[in-house]
Amino acid sequence: MLADMETTRRDQFSHRAKAVFYARLALDAFGVLFLLVPSWASASTPFLSWALFIYFILLAGHVTSYLWIDHKGDRVVFFLSLCLDTLALGSVIVLTGGLASPLMSGHILYAVFFAILYPHPLAILPPLLLLPVIAKISQLTGTEVPGRDLALLLWYSGLDLIIVYVVVYFDLQENLQFRNILEFTQEKQRLGRVAERQRMAREMHDGLGAILSTIKIQSEFVCELAQTDSELKTEAEELQQRTNLALAELRRAVRILRDDFDLTNSLEELILNLSSIWKFEAKLTTNLETRTLPVNRQLHLYRIVQEALTNAGKHARAQTVRVLVMFDETPPEWATEGFTGAGLRLEITDDGRGFPVEQQKQGHYGLVHLQERASEMGGFCRISSAPDEGTSITGWFPLEEDVAI
Repeated sequence: MLADMETTRRDQFSHRAKAVFYARLALDAFGVLFLLVPSWASASTPFLSWALFIYFILLAGHVTSYLWIDHKGDRVVFFLSLCLDTLALGSVIVLTGGLASPLMSGHILYAVFFAILYPHPLAILPPLLLLPVIAKISQLTGTEVPGRDLALLLWYSGLDLIIVYVVVYFDLQENLQFRNILEFTQEKQRLGRVAERQRMAREMHDGLGAILSTIKIQSEFVCELAQTDSELKTEAEELQQRTNLALAELRRAVRILRDDFDLTNSLEELILNLSSIWKFEAKLTTNLETRTLPVNRQLHLYRIVQEALTNAGKHARAQTVRVLVMFDETPPEWATEGFTGAGLRLEITDDGRGFPVEQQKQGHYGLVHLQERASEMGGFCRISSAPDEGTSITGWFPLEEDVAI
């Protein structure tokens, strides 16, 4: 939600800055009319060359700030260009009567610009600080009318504060309304996902589950009819084992869809099933019960262990497999990727045939998917193996709140 809010604020600033740019271009055009007022033109004659130079500098600043919109630092660039405009406006106001100048309306306009683009009470400081500067210059030049100038100073200061209050108030209300709408939309989407997951769980359980249960019953029937020690009986028993494994996987998928997935129990069940199928001895060491993990991270860890155990039995023909999944307060020494803080340590070792890690077989993506799952959790998995030396998989996964999103 914070990312959505930031994107909205980003777009909001871009649209407002572009609108302010066109307003400033209109003010630049009106600035030329300054020379059509004889008394103002005569007052500015000694500074005309400098005034034209500053005018074109400001015009270039307007164009630059416009072209900088949607680039890094555009808020700072636009703020500085507005400050330069305010200084230039203050100079013209001093030449045309100080606080009593008709151009003081331009000061109010720039106060609106600051408040709209930077809706924060401190954003009004540049135009607000300009007022005492104009009053002081009028005092030094002898054009001050004490009672009148004090009243005008208070008047324009009050207008500035009212402007920033109104703009900031409505900006906060707009953001609050947007946040409420965003929260409502996200909750609606979440409920929709929950409903869809529950529907999928029901369909899988009632459809695929029924088919697998039928296959299991048929395999048991064939197993009973087959002669002892016959090839048919062996095949039927293996089919029965694999059907049981498929049913267990289906039940696990249903639990995942219903957010009822427990990693510890699932790993124990997985190790029991795979060790029975591939005929290896397996041991699980864990302290997962000490902390709760999000379901998606539990599933990633489960699939990593599943892939490692399948490879140990199917390809490595291992006799023993050791699985360790532990919460640790600090990363182990072999986690050299610069991790800090608590996380989850994974170690899976077997005494199988091993393989040369650098020689990946084309079309075999199990280990690739293992690495991708580790990366999605913000951690890593390191695979060490060599022919006839077994395989070791080590991984470290920082806790989710420590992963940069």
